[in-house]
Formats: sequence, structure tokens, C-alpha cells
Amino acid sequence: MEVKQYEDGRPYFAVKWRSPASILELVRYWNDQGEAPLEYQTDMKAGDGAWRYDKGESLCGNSLHAGYDKTGIFAVNNASYDPINEGHLDNVDIKSNAYSFRVRYACLTSNDEEEYYSYSPFSNVFETGTPVFYKDASSWAKSELQKANDLGLIPKILKGADMTKPITREEFCELALLLYEKYCQACFAQSLQRYRKPADSKSICAGNFKGYLSDCFHTK
Repeated sequence: MEVKQYEDGRPYFAVKWRSPASILELVRYWNDQGEAPLEYQTDMKAGDGAWRYDKGESLCGNSLHAGYDKTGIFAVNNASYDPINEGHLDNVDIKSNAYSFRVRYACLTSNDEEEYYSYSPFSNVFETGTPVFYKDASSWAKSELQKANDLGLIPKILKGADMTKPITREEFCELALLLYEKYCQACFAQSLQRYRKPADSKSICAGNFKGYLSDCFHTK
């Protein structure tokens, strides 16, 4: 799957999949019968949101039948999906969010009494974009959180956390330690070039001992 653009710059998703042999045989069978009851349907979610299917919303799809080629059969194995045009999303930004897709097959059964669909399980999930590193966050904080993450200032303990909740003592300690180590790295990069042990760097930044000049250090 990849994100493409129309000539006017609007983004859309190009989704591709590989149909199993059993589905190809069904396509062949119904083509021989002169009928086309098989369809594909694509389900989507943005970030950690719910799948459209799980929310009871409509799925995009079309006929799985595409005639014949030199191999004797050709089933549709790709589709273009424009979530903005479909009214499913307001915007697409793969630099700050991830987008997940899955495909399923549907078969329309018609007889004199009724008409109904049968569905296959969904396929494996394929994803593009940048996964959001937090579970939830206030709208006003998202840009600052993204900036902090880009700078490597989000500790592992907060990855995937709900940023709307108060920070715990453990989380604060992890954050303080990370900031301290970042500071020490910057401090040590600017001075004491002749002595590069990380442990000594932290001690120097903490003020436990100093060099006799700003850029020199002698042990005793």
C-alpha cells in the first residue's frame, strides 16, 4: 500500500492484495457461469481509532471480477481509496499519523425468496504512515508532544500512554532521567574532549568533579 496524489495534489491510497487460490477458483467458476457475484471490500482506520466495520460504518468495494488475461483468469487485486472524497476523513497526513487497511471478500446470493451476502474473514492488516506514539492527548498538546518525540524526549514508559492522565511518579522519574542524560550528552560534547567515559560525563555535569580547564581533565 502507498499514498499517491492526484494532479491537483489531493492524496489517496493505492491498496494492493493477493487473492488466495480458492478465491481465484470461485472467480473462474462464476465467470464461466456468466455471473459476477463476488466483491472485495476495504476496511480502514486512522491511528489508534476503531475500524469502520467495528463502528458499523460502510466499507468501500467493488466487483472482484475483471475478465480474463493470458493466464485464463484475472481477479481484481488492487483498488484506489480516497477517504477524503468518500467523506471518511478530513485530511491525510502520513507524517503524523498511521493508516491501516484490511480487505475481505463478499458473495451475493440471490434466489426467488431472498438476497443476501456471505463474507470471508478480513485479511492481514497493512499499514502506512507514522504510528502515533501516544494513546490519547488533548488537541492543544498534540503538536508539542510531536515536537518532543521528534527530539527524542519521550521516554519508553510513556510510549503508547494516555497523555490526558496525570503523570505518575515513576513516569516523571523516567522523564527526568532522560532529560538529564540528554543534557549531559550536550554538556560533554562541548567540553572535556580528552575524556569520554559516559559515567564521568554525568558526574561532571552533576558537579561532582571538574577539569582544571574548560576543555581539559586530569585524573589523580
